[in-house]
Order: sequence, then C-alpha cells, then structure tokens
Amino acid sequence: MIIYVLKFSACLAVFMVFYKLLLEKSSVHTFKRFYLLTSLCFAFAIPSITFIEYVEPVIIEEFATFNTMDFDVIESSPEVIAINHTPIILWSIYALGVFIFLLKFCLNLKRIIYKIRNNPKYKSQGFINVLITNLRIPHTFFNYIFFDKQKFECSDIPKEVFIHEQTHAKQKHSIDVLLLEILQIIFWFNPLIYLLKRDIKLNHEYLADQAVLNNGIEPSTYQTILLAFSSKAQHQELANAINYSSIKKRFTVMKTHTSKTSIWLRGLLILPVLATLFYGFTERELVEREVIIPEVLELYLNENGELLLDDEIITFEDIKALYKEDPKLQISVKIFPDANADISKNITSKLKDIGFKKMTVCTSRVAEFQNFTQEKATPQQLAEYNKLARHYNEQPKDKQIIKRKDVLRLEYLYKIMSEEQKKNAEPFPNMPPPPPAPPILSPEQLEEYNKLAKKYNDMLEKLPIKVKDYKYLESLYQSMSEEQKQTAQPFPSFATIPPPPPPAPAKKVSHDMMWILLNSKGQFLVNDEFATLNTIELQLKTIANNTEKSKEIVFKYDENAPKEIVDKINELIDDYGLENIIDTLPPPPPPPTTPKSKNGNGPNANDSFENQMKTGFIKINGTPHYFVNIDNNTKYYNRQGFEVNKSGKIISKYQVNASGVIPGQYITKVYSDGQIVSEFKDNKPSNDRTIIDIPTPPKPISPLDHVIDMAKKNATFFYEGRNVSSDRAIKLIKNNQELNIFTKNGSTNKPRVFLTKDTSIDNESQTKELPKPNRENIVSHIKVMNRHNAKFYLGKKAITYDEALNYVKKHKNADVNSSMETNTTVITFPQNKKSTIPVIINGKTPVNDIVKLSKKGTINLKLDLKKTKIISFKIKVMGKPSQSISGNTLNKKAKGFVSLDKSGSAIQLFDIKDEEGYTHPPIIIEVSE
Repeated sequence: MIIYVLKFSACLAVFMVFYKLLLEKSSVHTFKRFYLLTSLCFAFAIPSITFIEYVEPVIIEEFATFNTMDFDVIESSPEVIAINHTPIILWSIYALGVFIFLLKFCLNLKRIIYKIRNNPKYKSQGFINVLITNLRIPHTFFNYIFFDKQKFECSDIPKEVFIHEQTHAKQKHSIDVLLLEILQIIFWFNPLIYLLKRDIKLNHEYLADQAVLNNGIEPSTYQTILLAFSSKAQHQELANAINYSSIKKRFTVMKTHTSKTSIWLRGLLILPVLATLFYGFTERELVEREVIIPEVLELYLNENGELLLDDEIITFEDIKALYKEDPKLQISVKIFPDANADISKNITSKLKDIGFKKMTVCTSRVAEFQNFTQEKATPQQLAEYNKLARHYNEQPKDKQIIKRKDVLRLEYLYKIMSEEQKKNAEPFPNMPPPPPAPPILSPEQLEEYNKLAKKYNDMLEKLPIKVKDYKYLESLYQSMSEEQKQTAQPFPSFATIPPPPPPAPAKKVSHDMMWILLNSKGQFLVNDEFATLNTIELQLKTIANNTEKSKEIVFKYDENAPKEIVDKINELIDDYGLENIIDTLPPPPPPPTTPKSKNGNGPNANDSFENQMKTGFIKINGTPHYFVNIDNNTKYYNRQGFEVNKSGKIISKYQVNASGVIPGQYITKVYSDGQIVSEFKDNKPSNDRTIIDIPTPPKPISPLDHVIDMAKKNATFFYEGRNVSSDRAIKLIKNNQELNIFTKNGSTNKPRVFLTKDTSIDNESQTKELPKPNRENIVSHIKVMNRHNAKFYLGKKAITYDEALNYVKKHKNADVNSSMETNTTVITFPQNKKSTIPVIINGKTPVNDIVKLSKKGTINLKLDLKKTKIISFKIKVMGKPSQSISGNTLNKKAKGFVSLDKSGSAIQLFDIKDEEGYTHPPIIIEVSE
C-alpha cells in the first residue's frame, strides 16, 4: 500500500510540474481543466498496471549433497516476540485525520444547504438566485448562485458578476470541487492533493473570466469590478467564489493568447511524459512459459519380430490406441541386431501409417540387447514363470480364468527357456477355450419373438395379420443365430393375409389425422396441443417417413395470421410430400345473414341488433376516434385503423381488417363531416366497400353552459364518485374541457351530474349506477355514500358503515356498485376478473404471451408480479394431463413431466390467478436446450 501511494504521488507530481511549466499561463482553459482531471485518473491507474512478460524456462541440474555432522540437542525456552505498535499508531492517526476532514466536509455542505433552505430564492434563466443578507462576495454551488439581498434588490450587482457566476453554474465546476474534497478526505496527508485542488479552482476562475470577456466586456472595466469585489472576499470551501489572492495571475492570463501551433506542440509533449511514467511506475511480472516435454515410448524388437514394452509384447493396435490418447507421443524403437531386415523396414512404415511423425530407430548399441541374446531364461525369469504357472495350474478346471496379460507373459518366458529348464519347470497351464460368442438376440427379445410368433401360429386362420407385427417378427427372426432359430417358435406363414378393404365411398377426416391451427398471434394448436414451429416440422417429417400414416393433413389459419409463418408451413407441407385437404372438407353451416349497410350512410341493422350495437365518435387526447359498442364491449379505432385503449395507446399489432370492424359489414373508411376519422385495411378487395359518412350533429351546448344550466336546476354533482358543490363542478369544467359529463334524471325531479375522466360508454351505469371507484378512491367513495345515508351490503348480507369501510381498506380491489336511485352500495370480491398485467417468468416478460426457456429453467419455473403474488396456475405438457399448481412454482409431479418432455416443444401455462382474484392471460413456454 505504501509503495502504491508513493508511486501515485510521484506520477501526480510529474503531471503537475508539466502543467506548471507549459500549460498554466496558456489561454486554453478548457483543455487545462480536462488535463488536470485526467492527470488525476492516470496517476491512480499507472501504478496499478502490471505488464506480463513470458520467458523461456532455464533448466538447471541440481545435485544434492549430504553432510553428516555431529550436533548437540540444546533445550531452549520459548522466544518472546515483541509486538510492533507502529502500524497500529499510524493507522489510528490516519483514521483520525479522515474523521476530521469528513466532519469538516459535512459541516460545509450542511452550511450551504442551510443557506439555500432558509433564504429567499428567485429562478432566472435556469439558475436559482439565493439572496442572503450581508453577503460579502457572490459565489456559486451547482445551479444555486448566492448574492447579497440588498444589492440584488437594488440592482447594484454588475452584469459582469452575473455572467461570471452563471458560467460557474453552466460548466458544473462544483462537480470538480466536490471530487477534490472527497479525495482530500482520503489523502489528507498528501500535500499534492491540496496543490491540485488550488490549481483546478484557479482554472475555474480563468474559464469564468474568459466567458465574461467573450461577451464583449472591456478587460479594464472587468478588472476594476474584480478588485472591488475581491477586496471583501471570504473563503468558500465548496463554492466557486472570487478570490483576491489569485487576482494578479488572472489579470496576467486575461491578456495572454496562445496560438494553435503552440497548443499542438505542448499537447504532443505530453506523450513522452506518459511513456516515461508507464515505463517507470508500472509493474512487470516475468512468467515462465509452460514447457510440455512429450512422452517417449521406448520399444524393443527381438529376433522373433515381436515388439516389447517393459518386457511385455505390445501389438500395433495397442500402439495406435496409445497414440490416439496422446497425439504428441514420440516413439523410440531399439532393434535387435539379428532381427529380420524385412521386419525392421516394415516397423517404420507401420508406425508412419499410425501417425507418428517423429521416431528414433537404433540398431548399433548391442549392449542394450544382451537380455535378448541369452540362451536360456534367467533365474529370476524362471522363478516368475513357475509362480504364474503354479497359480493357474492350482485353479479348478471349470473355474479357471487367465488374464490376457499373464498369458502373453507366460508364452514369452516359456519360449526363452531351454529344453532342460522346460523339463524342470512347472507344466505350461492348459488354457480354457474362449467363451462362445453371445447370441445375437438377447433372452428378452427371444422371449418376445416366441410369444408373438406363437400367437399368430395359433390364430392365423381366425384373425388378420397386422403389418406392424409382421415387420417386427421378420426383423427379430433375421437377427437370430442358427442355434436360436432351432429352439425358437417357427416363423408364421402369412400366405393367407386377407386382401385390403375396399376404398371408402367418400373422404372422411380421420381422428388420427394431424390438425394444425394457427391464430392471429402466430400461436399453433396441433391436435388440441400447443406446439412450436420446430415440433410441427418434426411431426411432419415423422408422417412423411412413416409409410403407414396418411399423407393428408389439415392446416387452417386465421386471416390475420402472420404471412411468413403461413408460407413456412405451406413450404414444409410441400417439401415433405404431404397434402393439405382443408379445401376438400365440407364447409361449415353458413352464419346467420346480417342486412347490408347502405353505401355512404353507415350501418343499417334491424332493431334487435341496433339495440346491441352503437357507433360514434369520441375524443381521446384531443383527437377524434371512432368507437363501436357491441353487447357493452367497446372498441376504439384511431385514424390509421389500429385498435387503441382508453388512453389512446395502440393495442393491436396490425391494422384492423375492414371485415372485422362490425360483424357482417365491410367498412373501409369512416368519415365525419367529410373528414376521415378511421381507415381500415382493405383485406378483401373484391367485396363491396362500405364507407361510413356520419354527418356532423348539430352543435351541442358547451360543457360549461350545460353544468351551469344543471346548477340552476339544483342538480347534485359528483366528480370521480365524490359529491362536490356546483361551484366546484363549474371550476373543474373551466380547468379541464376534456372531462366527460353524464347527466341522470332518475325517478326524482332532481338531476344528478357525474364528471369523470373515464371515456368508457356504459349504458347501464348511465341509467342506474354511479361510476365505479378505483383502488385510489374506493375508501373516499364509501365515505361519500355514508354522508348520503346509504345502506351497505357485502354480497347479499347487510353490513354497517364501519364494516364496509374496514373491508374496502383491506380489499381495495373489491367491486363496489353504488346506486343513487336505491341509495345502496353493494361490495363484492372480484370473481374471474381479467388482468392485462404481464406475468414475469423467471425474471423475463413474455413477448406476445410467449417466452423461451431452457429445460432447466422450465423445471425451476417461477411466476411473479410486480405488485402482488401468484397463488395458483395450471400447466399443460404435451401428451400429459393438465396439472393444477398451488403457489408460483412447479410441484414434483409437474417437474417430472417437464423433465421427460422433448426439447423444442411447447408448454402452456393457463388459469393464472393472483391473490387479488385476477386471472392473467395464458403463456406459452418454448423449451430449448
């Protein structure tokens, strides 16, 4: 640590000397600011850099020497180790210094914040002027500029001072000062930090002076103002202020102008300084390269042409196996002098064929082969032979097992023995014959064949033969050995296989046929199971390769389905030689006819449909939108024909088709007073186009006039469910012309007027009920209804006001329906409420209700929501029954289903419920490796 601090100080000193000599008196103040801050960063970084140099290792042979000497054993008392208190004292002094400087920093910061909070402030041109009584000199802290209150109010502060202080604020000089203050806390013992802080703050003044002069102020005038203000200067620790001690330097620098050539030359001189610092203060580490010495396989070739490894015979197959394990293996072959010359030449060629590129062949050093020129076995070899032979001769004949390694060794030793040694030695063991080759069919397969063959041998004349069983029997019979065929059941005769049934009179859809359904979101349903494009391709390939399966499939897709996915499925069907018979299926029964609209006049339906459907225009964010309300379900469309929500956000992925706006009608454009409000996609150009041109209704009275008129009629006013006065209602309309107004007369003569931001159109609520409260105002709604002496019900059970209030406080998601006609409020917990809030799967948000996970991630599945919890859901794995899950993770059984599922399949999560009673949309998980 001490070495690092010394290196850091040395680097910083070099940078500051360079600054003092070449940059301080120049006029490139912005570059100087960048240089000083960058120098600090380099001074920190350079000592921590380590360059690694790789060197070749030096191998030194070491010889160990041992000296034997006499020595005496002396008993010694334990050595007392003195404790070094110096590090403890030094660290204590350092910690005390850090504490003092940190306390000073906090007090200065608190003093500035106190001034800002407890003095009047005026915002001007993005700056906040803080006015302080009896302030001697202006100063700046971030965007706060401190001025004397009396001088500011009397306009006695010169314009030059404003420009000066605003420059400090604009260029964020306070950030540099704070950085230096923090470093001063850590390195309070380092004098270079104080010098660097002084130079940076002085350069800030240079920058502010330059900004003033750039505004056309005369230098002499500005210098007079500086002298006037600096004579009363007061030191500010964390703020930029005018400093009297630096006035002389600043006057000198004001007159200085540095040429571009000089700037470039001084900048280039920084490079050798950096190079010197990198060379002198970085660390270097020498690392020896790892040297891998290849293994050498030493072989001997005897006079019989046998290769030996450690006195054991080794084959070329063994050598090849060793080479595959270690391709860097080298080989050395020492050939016996009397070995066959042809065999010696073949050795080299065979080793090259195996792959050896480096080998050593030796034939001259006869001394190394003296063991192979012996005329008989040595006593040691003879003892080894007798021991091995005796061991195997003593084994029972029926349980004798001999290792191949021992067989080779016994043969070699017996071969080099003399005739006399063979007579006196243990007899050569009788080797058991090799075990018979195992049957081609396993006992389980043979038993299965016998069972199936016996079945058809007994029932051949009674039942037809399955082609699948015939092929399976044939494959098993062909794989049997001759011995197995003799003991097995005879192969059944299939001469009487019945002819195939006559063709069906008409094409019928088989239940085994593959059905592929594609919706508008690009999601697949294959035979009532969710699937992906990869799984569908695998199933199509399986059908194409299976001669027993029909090559006919049914592929049906939504007209809004993604075109690229439809084209991909059709391409796969053609590639695998399959046929899509969707066009040959009988058509579904025709839908009930709907009267066509008249061109140019909008929808013209019968009375029943007209009562269920309403269309019109509504302004969302000040822009007219077209809406269609069918069975109290309202959809909104913007100018481009996209479906939007109540706030105007687009919720449809594509432009809505002209055939999908109103059932039974084909609407391409909707006009209002000659202006297009919505234009839909012409998805069936051959159809008769319907252009709705709704004439502009007579101009209604303004919302303000309507509210004033209702106030004259002594109406009761409500704003977002709360009872408000007529004056309050008039003020709300004046401030927000976009508020929706619902007026109800009811059974009494006293009208009720509801003001709300809600854009939904609910006929029932307009005639009977108040607008439903949301989570934010549900408690206030209950209080308002209590002031109207309403009766409260929890479901069908009557409850008190206090019980109702406590219930909604705990269940802010409850359904509250209030009626002014009956003066009642009914509270129910939401049942089967749909939520559009996305469920987070393992930290991922699904895209179009689809998320991709690995198999491991699917097994460790976790469902989350931002503001509440998932309490239950259901999971469907392809080919497995649906599982109901309690909680937000999989149970043991569901994890087992997922682990057995194939990669590339699709898993569906549905009926996802949270603790507030909401049901979330289903999610498809695409499982990958």
